[in-house]
Amino acid sequence: MDGLEPTEEISRLAAVATSRASEALGMLLNEEIRIKSLAVYYLSSPERLLTRLRLPRRLVTVTQSINGYEKGKISLAIARESAPNLASLLVGRHGLPNRRLGGFELDSLKEAANIITGSYLALLGRPLGLIGVPSVPVVLEGTLDEIALSLLPQSSSLCVEAHLVAPSPELELVALMAAGREQSDQPGAGSQENGFKGGRVVVRP
Repeated sequence: MDGLEPTEEISRLAAVATSRASEALGMLLNEEIRIKSLAVYYLSSPERLLTRLRLPRRLVTVTQSINGYEKGKISLAIARESAPNLASLLVGRHGLPNRRLGGFELDSLKEAANIITGSYLALLGRPLGLIGVPSVPVVLEGTLDEIALSLLPQSSSLCVEAHLVAPSPELELVALMAAGREQSDQPGAGSQENGFKGGRVVVRP
């Protein structure tokens, strides 16, 4: 696990990256985004993510993959019922949000995810061996059980988990950065690049 331990330096960089991400999102939303919590930890298996994350039953996630010396994924997650509210704020709409996630709404969520990805890669990319170009954002909708594997690059990963809160209306966003080293010598190990059990891929109509 050399280079993928939750060291003090990684924790320090994660705190700065999270602060930058919250400030950038705040500028986009014209709101002050509060950091509710931040944790850096190592997961020995994907199943442990289910016990770590405290998320609503149904989610929308936007995930980008990064390949370098290590493999990584950076995701934005939000409750499905709150996703239209966030999208409306991002596109500057007022009044009742569109409960359907159409093309404009998906593009706005991807823009928010790009901000988070850029903030974390700028500070943590090189220390974690993630020096490649991020992939196109992939949007999934489903329960955490269904999409947990899509949030992790490997069966064991170092994770940075941040909960961000926007005040009006109150929205909680989760930023998750995960980095893992490929372990082809272990049975069952390998990339979780496209792994999810039943989440629905949300595409632009």
